[in-house]
Amino acid sequence: MRVLIVFCHPDKNSFAASLYSAAVEALKISHHEVVELDLYKEGFDPTLSQQEWRRYHDTSANFDLVRRYTEDLKSVNAIVLIYPTWWNGMPAILKGYIERVWLPGIAFNINPHGGVTFDNLPNVYRFVVITTYGSAWWINSLLLGNPGKKMVMRGLARQFRPYCKRIWIALYDLDRATPKKRVAFLNKVKATLRSL
Repeated sequence: MRVLIVFCHPDKNSFAASLYSAAVEALKISHHEVVELDLYKEGFDPTLSQQEWRRYHDTSANFDLVRRYTEDLKSVNAIVLIYPTWWNGMPAILKGYIERVWLPGIAFNINPHGGVTFDNLPNVYRFVVITTYGSAWWINSLLLGNPGKKMVMRGLARQFRPYCKRIWIALYDLDRATPKKRVAFLNKVKATLRSL
């Protein structure tokens, strides 16, 4: 299987970076072909320019500035996103990647009446999200309704093949997690990706 890993954290010594390394290793051990995209390391520009906005609905030209990324998206069977959850959602650079790369004609279509149709990425039949939260599960899930999870697992995942397997792996309360809890989470990530 060809797997795109999109990693998003500014600190190469962070726990998220450890998750990224563990994910790449687990996938390679299982003989998957891994396409790595480290948004911060690459200096990905998350800003949708005026030029891009004006071309947004022009499916013959809207991907010209991000062609490499759209080609990766169209060529993989699985997508793994690894990022910290900040302010109830993904970091701005990852949101910008989605806005600039998951375009009409690439990830979805907009008809002349403004209706949206999905399933433009039928090549993707596995979708995995690995994320961490600084706060506790009850704050995010019970108090806030976990808006970040809903946006990703209900919104983004609609672009893929029907019945695409969706996997959400989250470590809550990272700020107070013991080394033992962190190691257990790393092992869970490795085991999940080895069986992908």
